[in-house]
Amino acid sequence: MPRFFIKEENIKPDGKIRLFGDDANHISHSLRMRVGDEITVCDFFNYEYDCIIEAFTSDDVTLSVIKKHTGANEPSVSVSLFQGVPKSTKLEMIIQKCVELGISKICPVAMSRCISRPDEKSSEKKTKRWNMISQEAAKQSGRGIVPEVCDPVSFRDAIKKLKEHDVCFLCYEMCDETQDADIKTFLKRSISDKTKSVAFLVGPEGGISPVEAAYAKENGISFVSLGKRILRTETAPLCVLSCIMYESDNMK
Repeated sequence: MPRFFIKEENIKPDGKIRLFGDDANHISHSLRMRVGDEITVCDFFNYEYDCIIEAFTSDDVTLSVIKKHTGANEPSVSVSLFQGVPKSTKLEMIIQKCVELGISKICPVAMSRCISRPDEKSSEKKTKRWNMISQEAAKQSGRGIVPEVCDPVSFRDAIKKLKEHDVCFLCYEMCDETQDADIKTFLKRSISDKTKSVAFLVGPEGGISPVEAAYAKENGISFVSLGKRILRTETAPLCVLSCIMYESDNMK
């Protein structure tokens, strides 16, 4: 069933919903839907509204709510990715695929080895586009929420935010096998039925600098290895997120 997101205040007390702009155009012209067809509307908070199309005009589509219920597609654990800003459009792909896999939040991180360093004006424009990509991926994959892509933060701020979660770690290709764990071992001993939030950090193309690694270690952040092969910055978060979803029993 086609899925669209709308703010809760746009759902009227009489159970009517009006969709405008791109959404209305998509329903009438791309999907070629008709009066009486069924559609799902989500309110960004994992509430879903099963609706039928009641009427079309040249400007909007009117829906009538049949049933409201909690969405069943959201993971039981909230996962946040702190991603060293990669070059080109790699972050767009990371956002799209992570949303499909169940991410809750993505926070770009300005790190010492980042090649891409957008200024404030450019960053604001990119953040808007990143959130649009997140919303489209959420529609496609049947999510009940649209994961937020926040404005880029500094590495030190990222470390501070990581520590706010139940489980947090940093993916590091220079792990010490005598002190640090591989991803499988770490998740198995860290995630339980009581785990509500997990956060992890992935470096940019150039990796994590020794200074950044030392700062993370000083602040009690665990280092985790993703195996003997070096993964690209756009591959690592997908690998980690899949492992988290599996270990937290969210792959059923």
